[in-house]
Amino acid sequence: MSMRAYVYVLHDIADRCGLKSVRAIARQPGVKGVYRVTVNHSDRQTADVVATLYQEATPDVRLEVVYPGRFSNRPLVRQLDERMFDAFAQSLRRARFDRLADQAGIPPHDLPLLMLERAAGSFSKDVVLMPTHADGVYADLLSAVERYLPEALRKIPK
Repeated sequence: MSMRAYVYVLHDIADRCGLKSVRAIARQPGVKGVYRVTVNHSDRQTADVVATLYQEATPDVRLEVVYPGRFSNRPLVRQLDERMFDAFAQSLRRARFDRLADQAGIPPHDLPLLMLERAAGSFSKDVVLMPTHADGVYADLLSAVERYLPEALRKIPK
């Protein structure tokens, strides 16, 4: 499977839950920035995860986490501190997220995959990586998710 095919598989997870794309959220009036982490667990025993973090024009930062097939696909919502949002964004800037390619060497078979997306205005970017084999800058991205958005990596049984 090509790397771009993985992107379609990961976007499909959010689509099946009826979630708007990060581009659509970013274009809404008052939204300053959006990040999304989508995790596809290949073990078929663990629910996939779609965690969307966005900041509106006010200092409100909202994290919505959906575990497809669980909780009637309703998002679990948590307000975050603006400093946490800024720290997460800064960690991605340090990793030069906007210039990164997908992680190389992802094998063409079932394995856990993680896609990190960012959108602001008309700009959007996504990067796919293997959480179990992340190294270098991809390990840095995974660490940022672990630190600031641990809900995205939480394993919930299907």
